[in-house]
Amino acid sequence: PFMPFSPIRPTLSSLYFLADEVVTITICGYFGSNQFEIGKVYEHINPYNYSFLSSPLEFLLIAVLRAILYGTSQTLKSAGNSVHVSWLAKAIAGFCVASLSFSILKFLIYSDQNELFQWTGVWLLPACNIISTALFYGLWWKEFEGCFEKQESEDEDKVEEDESTVTKTQQILILLRYSTDNWPWMLVGTAISLASSGVDVMMPHYTSLVMNSITTLSQGVDISHAIKILAGLTCARMVLSGLTSGCGMYISSKTESKMSMDLFGSILHQEIAFFDKHKSGALVSRVNSGADCIMDSFTDSLKNIIILIGKVMVMLSLSWRLTLVNFIAFPIIIYMNKQFGEFFEKIGEETTDTSGDSYQVSEEIISSIRTVRSFGAERRSWNRFVDAIETAQRVTRKQSMAMFGIQISYELYQHSIYVAVLIYGVRLVTVGDMPAAALVTLMMYQLQIGDHIMGLTWQIPSLMAILGRSRKFCEFLVRKPEMDMNGTNEQPVRGEIRLDGVSFTYPNRPTNRVLNELTLQIRSGETLALVGPSGAGKSTIVAMLERFYDPDEGSITLDGVPLREYDHEYLHRKIALVAQEPVLYDCSVRDNIGFGCETTEEDIVEAARTANAHDFVTGLDKGYETSCGEKGAQMSGGQKQRIAIARALVRNPAILILDEATSALDNQSEHIVQEAMQKCAGKRTVIV
Repeated sequence: PFMPFSPIRPTLSSLYFLADEVVTITICGYFGSNQFEIGKVYEHINPYNYSFLSSPLEFLLIAVLRAILYGTSQTLKSAGNSVHVSWLAKAIAGFCVASLSFSILKFLIYSDQNELFQWTGVWLLPACNIISTALFYGLWWKEFEGCFEKQESEDEDKVEEDESTVTKTQQILILLRYSTDNWPWMLVGTAISLASSGVDVMMPHYTSLVMNSITTLSQGVDISHAIKILAGLTCARMVLSGLTSGCGMYISSKTESKMSMDLFGSILHQEIAFFDKHKSGALVSRVNSGADCIMDSFTDSLKNIIILIGKVMVMLSLSWRLTLVNFIAFPIIIYMNKQFGEFFEKIGEETTDTSGDSYQVSEEIISSIRTVRSFGAERRSWNRFVDAIETAQRVTRKQSMAMFGIQISYELYQHSIYVAVLIYGVRLVTVGDMPAAALVTLMMYQLQIGDHIMGLTWQIPSLMAILGRSRKFCEFLVRKPEMDMNGTNEQPVRGEIRLDGVSFTYPNRPTNRVLNELTLQIRSGETLALVGPSGAGKSTIVAMLERFYDPDEGSITLDGVPLREYDHEYLHRKIALVAQEPVLYDCSVRDNIGFGCETTEEDIVEAARTANAHDFVTGLDKGYETSCGEKGAQMSGGQKQRIAIARALVRNPAILILDEATSALDNQSEHIVQEAMQKCAGKRTVIV
C-alpha cells in the first residue's frame, strides 16, 4: 500500500517550488546589469520582449513545469495509481535531462554575446536551473519510490519466481568479488591501461603539431622532433594495446573458470527437489557458459574516463566554448542509455533462458539417440530443436533491433557534435576569438573524444546486459539448499530403520500426497520386501531413506538417530542403493565400481566376485580397464546391474537397497543378478 497522505510533505514541497520560482524571477533582475533592478524582471519575463538569444523566460517556464509535474505525481499517488506514476517517471527523467542540456546550450548562446556575457544573471540562471533540476529529481524520487516498489511487487506476482532472488547491487558485488580475486593481474592490467590512456591523450597533440607545421609551410621549422615523438608514441600504443588485451583476456578466462567451478559446486549441494524443478540441460548450459566478467566493463570504463578527462582538459585549455558543445546532448545520451539498459537487461536474461532451453533439447535428444532411432523420430526431434533455436533467434532479433536504434543514436550524436564544433570553431576563428592552429589541434582531439564518450555511455547498456545474463548465475550461486545436510553424527551403524507417522508429497506435485502417516520398522540384518502396485510409494520410501527428501510430517531414524543428524557422506557410505536403471559413467569398469569412495584393487575385485561380475569383466578385451561408454551404453542390462551391485558392495554398507533391480532384465540375467543379491545380503539390512 501507498504511504498515508501527509500534509507536511506537500507543504514543504510547495514552499520549495515557490522558492524555486521566486529565485528564478529574482535572477532575471540581474539581466542587463550586475545589480538587481526590479524593472528588468518584468522586461525579461514579458512574452512580447522574448528573444531566444537573450531572454531568460525559458528558465521560468521550466521552473513552472517542475512544479506542475510534481503536483501531477502527487495527484496520481493520492488516487493510488502507481502504474501512471511509473510511466510519468520516464517523462520526468526525460524532462530533467532536456533541462540540463538546455542550460548548457543557453549558456553557450549567452557567452557568444560579449555585452550580455558580462551580466551576473547570465552566469547564475543556467547554474541555478541545473541545481534546481537535480534537487527536483532527487525530491521527486524520494517521495515516489514507494510507487515503484509496489508496481515491481505486482509485476513479480505475475511471473514465476525462483527460490532465491538477488538485487542488482548484490549481483554487482558478486561479480566484482570474482573480478578482484585476481587482483595482482588486475593491478598490472590497470597500470598498463593507465599508461595506454596517457599515450592516447598525447598523440593528438603531436599529430596537430606536425599538421600545423606542414599546413603553414613555415621556413626553417624543424618538425623532426615532433615526428620522432609521434612515432615513439605510436609504437608504445601498439605494445600497450596488445598487453592490455592479453592481460584482460587472461583475467577474464581465470575469472570465468572460477565462476563456473563455484556454480557447479553450488548446484551439486542443492537438494534433489531443486533438480526436479530445473531441467538438467539448462543447468549444464549455465555451468558451461558461466557468467560475464564485469571487470571487463570496469576496465573499459576506467580507461575511457581517464582518456576523456585528459583530452577534455587539453580541449578546455584550447577553447572552453567548443569543449562545452560536446556536453549539450550528453545528458540526453545518458537518459537513452538508461532506457536501452533496462531493455538489454531483460533481453540478456531471455537470451540466457532460450539458449539454455535449446541446449536442454539437444542434450536430451542426443543422450537418448537409441530411443530416437528406434522410433524413427529423427525428423520430429530435428523440428523440436529447430523450434528451440528459432525461439532464441526471436530474442536475438529484438536485441539486434535495439542495437540498431542505439547505434544510430550514437552515430547521430557523435557526428552532429563534430559538425557543430567545426562550424562554431570556424566562426570563433573568423571573429578572432581563437587561432586557427588551436582549432586544428582541438579538432584532432574532437575526432577521438566522441568515441570515448560513446565507449563510456555504452557501458550502461553493456553492464545491464551482463546483469541480465548473470541473474540466474547469481541466484543459483547464493541459493541455500532447503534441506540441511550439515549433520555430524558418525556413530557405527547397525542398520535398524524406523519410519514413524511419515507423510510426504513431492514439491513439484504438492496436491498429490504419496505417503500418508506411514509407520514401518526394519530390524538390523533383516531383509524386507516392499510390495505394491506401481505408484504406491515404494520408490518414494527408498528416496527418503537415501535422504533425497525429508518427510513433510513424521520422522525417519537410523539406529534411533534422525537421518538429518548423520554426516552426509558418512550416511551414504553406510547406505548403498542399486537403482532400477543404474547409471554408469563413461570411464573404466574399475572407476565405475570404485565411484565415490576410496578403495583398493582387492576391494574392487572382491565386490565384483560377490556381484557375479568378475567373470564377465575379465572376459572383456581390457578387463577392468574397459570403458562402460556413456551411461553404460557398452554394457548389457544384466552387466550394468551387476556392476552397479558391485559398486554398492565395495562400500561394505550396513544397509543395501535394491530398487526393482531386476525388473528390466531377461530371465537369464535376472537369475544371475538374483544370485548376486543373495550372496551380498549377508548380515546387512536389505530392502528390496
